[in-house]
Parts: sequence; structure tokens; C-alpha cells
Amino acid sequence: MSITERLGKELNTDQIIDDDEILTEYASDHSFVPAKKPRLVVKPKSAMEVQKIVNIANRLKFPLIPVSSGPPRFRGDTVPSADGVVMVDLREMNRVIWVSRRDRVCVIEPGVTFGQLEDELESHRLRSMMPLCPKSTKSVIASHWERNPITCPRFHWDEQDPLASTEFIVGNGDSMWTGDAGLVGGLQPMSPAKQREKGMAHKVPFGILNMNVQKIGGGSQGTLGICTWASVRCELFPEHEELFVVYDDNIQNLIEPATKLIHYRLADDLFILNSVNLAALLKREADDIRALRDTLPPWILVYTLVGYGTMPEKMFEYKEIVLKDKQIPAMDSLPSSSIKEVQALIRQPSDDPYWKLRLKGESRDLIFLTSLAKSPGFIKTVQKIATKAKFPNSDIGIYIQPIRQGCYSHMEFDINMSAEDQAEAKVVQKLIKEAANQMFSTGAFFNQPYGKLSDLIYPHYPDTVKVLKIVKKIFDPKSVMSPGKLCFSEVVE
Repeated sequence: MSITERLGKELNTDQIIDDDEILTEYASDHSFVPAKKPRLVVKPKSAMEVQKIVNIANRLKFPLIPVSSGPPRFRGDTVPSADGVVMVDLREMNRVIWVSRRDRVCVIEPGVTFGQLEDELESHRLRSMMPLCPKSTKSVIASHWERNPITCPRFHWDEQDPLASTEFIVGNGDSMWTGDAGLVGGLQPMSPAKQREKGMAHKVPFGILNMNVQKIGGGSQGTLGICTWASVRCELFPEHEELFVVYDDNIQNLIEPATKLIHYRLADDLFILNSVNLAALLKREADDIRALRDTLPPWILVYTLVGYGTMPEKMFEYKEIVLKDKQIPAMDSLPSSSIKEVQALIRQPSDDPYWKLRLKGESRDLIFLTSLAKSPGFIKTVQKIATKAKFPNSDIGIYIQPIRQGCYSHMEFDINMSAEDQAEAKVVQKLIKEAANQMFSTGAFFNQPYGKLSDLIYPHYPDTVKVLKIVKKIFDPKSVMSPGKLCFSEVVE
């Protein structure tokens, strides 16, 4: 019996796709990962169907790659690295299962996008914790599972926040609940729905014996299993909010005010952009982006002061007093752009086309973690490498996002390039490789080693690789999940 026939016994005909044109859409993305067409695409509609697909893959020995976000895709993690891959497209699992304003939490499926979730939460006067202008097709669970940073460091306590409990179908076909959903389900078998009926909220990410399976799965690029629902922490919708900016020709002069805002817990949203990225966020056409880029200040710190709860005005007034007392700049205007335009970027998905593709049609990024204080040094290094490669620094967007209460920062270089210029693509590929090597040697931590970055990172950590392969063997003994990603080169056994 063929793979298609076997899957057809568990799924409807319209859930199994072998159309060549559609398969081609999954064969590549906006990355340097080589293109490879999958065998099939399957579209499950429930966790039970996902579990059946994983069990069939183990029996018939074919690889799976889960995907829950729509195009455009960027980092190569959903491009097949092995032959005969079946893509498990989770976008039809898109229910907002449960929302609790009291507990500030919601339970969602992997196909739920940020726009869909915001619409649902608005009626509860809640807001989701969102990355900076995610693409309109981005899955909420995928974004948090991949550790994409949220713009609110004040509410970011742990690397996996705002994810809490999850349901996880691991590579051997077993289903498990992580966090406190698993704790209760493990000791006193009780479904998540029953737990919610009894007042439980799935807000704690740690489970039985503090075994944090979710943290293992986060950032695993689909190599250990498939998440079929997750509880996501939310926050109260602002009753009173104002956005401020601080700008300067020198990035170093923005580090102190950013550090103070984080230290005194004043700002909700807080991030730093260079003029390239802010212009791309504000304008859609390439000529308009270039014109705005050339008139904006080189560096812009954006932050919000928020009041909410029972006395929102008093909370806001208190923050303003502390702001003045600590002599933190608070500008309410920005050259060549309206503050209202900038404020519209906060907590909403990007309009199409996605902002990273607006300047030149293509973008490649270099992402790592560092301290806020060290970020100016990394910027100088990348700019020197770009100048040496004769690549214009005016086409490199930079985004700095403090996370985990400002303990460290997500640093992102968005390198804009032409979709048609192959010579430029080679320059960019070489630039990223050289920059990544220098960043790594000077203390950058690559917590998202996509594509070729895995080849740079993992050889330096042989003990970590050894442990990860043991974990892989436990959860996915036949290597059916995303073979070839991270440090897992094994094919399906």
C-alpha cells in the first residue's frame, strides 16, 4: 500500500495534496537553503489526525515537516532536507479554543494568526504579546515556539514566554501535555477541557517533576514533534497609552535611556531600530522607503507608557513623574514621520507586502543574542564587513529588542537584496557567513541556528550535540521529524 493510500484511510481526499504546483510552493523560501520538493502535503484538522499521521510515518518510514505559518517563509526550517518528505500543514487547525480575562490567558491551535487572535482578544479587553509587525500569515504558536522576541520586555520573564502549557505529539507518536496541564493530567487523568471547567488556566510552563518538555521543543525546528495547541499568556488592553521616541546619530546615546526604562519598569513596548527598518515599516514602495530612510534620524528608540486596570490615569501619571525624575528623554515628535504612524505599528501584523520584502524584494537576516551594552560594537563590526564586501550599509536594517526584563537583547540585521541579482546574492551570502563567524568569536549567542548557521555553531559544542541526539532518540527514535535540521543529519530508519 502506497503512502497516499495509507494516509487516505485516515484523512479525506481534500486533505491530501500532490498537485505539483502546490508542492513547489513548499520547496523553497526566502533563504539560502537549497530547494527540494516534498512528496505530499497533508492538512490535518485535529490533534487526533496529527497523531495518526505521525504513527503512519513511523510505520511506513517517511519523514514529516510541520508547518503552521503561511508564505512568505524565510529561514529554511520548513524546506525539505531529505527525500520523500510529507509536509504537515496545520493552518486549518485555527480555533481560538478558550479565553480567560481573569487569568489573562488563551488557548489556541497552531493555525491561529496574530490578526485573528487580536480580533478575538479585543472583545475580552485583552492583548496578545506580539513580535514587531509579524507577517499577516504568521502562526502565533510558531512565532513563540521559534523564540521570536516580543516587543514588551516588561512582560517577558523566561525565554519561552508567553507560551505556557502545550499539547505535543512527539516523533514516536505519543501525545503529552506540558506545563501544569501535564501535571494534572499525569497525576489525576483529566482532559484540558475538564481542567478549565474546574478553574485551571494552563498558565504554568513547568510540569511533573519540573521536566520542561516544552522548553526542549521550543526552537527545535520541528525535529522532535508537533505542537497541536498551546496556552498563551495575554495582558490587559491599555486604557491609556502614549508612544514616545528618542533619536540620535549615535546608537550609543540610546543605550542609557533604554536601560533606565527597563530598569524602572516604565515602558511596556520598547525597541530600537535604524532608519532603514523604520522606513520599511512605515512605507510600502521602495522609492518612498529610500526617501524616508534618508530623512529619518539614523537611530530611533521607540517606547510606550501605558496605564490600565482600575486606575489607568494614575498609573500613567506615576510613570510620567518617574520619567522626569530619572531624566529619561521623551520626545513626542519624529522628523519626517508622524508619531501616530509609528504608534500604528505597535501590536499589529504587517500589511502586505511584508515589510522585510519592500525595499528590494528579498531579505536575509542574521540573528543572535547579546547584551544591550555590547550591541554598538557588533553594529560597527557588521558595517565594516559590509563596507569591505562593497555592500551598501544603507540597505541593512537593524533591530534591537531587549528581552527577559532586559537581561539580554535580540539583535537582528536584515540585509535587503534584489530578487533577480544573483551576484548580489553571493555577496550577501558571503557577508552573512563572515559576519556570523566574527560575531560568534566575539561572544554572540546564536539561539536560532537556521540553515548553514547550524554548521557554524554545533561543531563548537560536541557535548551538547551528544545530549541533543540522546533526546532526539527518546522522542523520535526513527528520525521521522524534520531530518537534516539543526544537528540531526540522520535519515528515517
